[in-house]
Amino acid sequence: MRFDTASAGCHRPLRPINSFPELARAYDYTHGYGVNDATYDQVNIGADYFLSKRTALYLVRLYQHASGTDWTGNAARAS
Repeated sequence: MRFDTASAGCHRPLRPINSFPELARAYDYTHGYGVNDATYDQVNIGADYFLSKRTALYLVRLYQHASGTDWTGNAARAS
């Protein structure tokens, strides 16, 4: 069983550089080979707000879509 994964993402401060909060976006793609022929697409969006150098609040929202078959031969997504 083998999985290939690719990811791309970026983050951007909402105010001038070295200021917070920040927004982040990412996309992940995973494809299985062998007994697993599943494909997964995931989109993430998040925000960070730094209260101090060591403390941050963050919120993340994601969406994932699965297709194909898993290693058991069933659909890769729940019904």
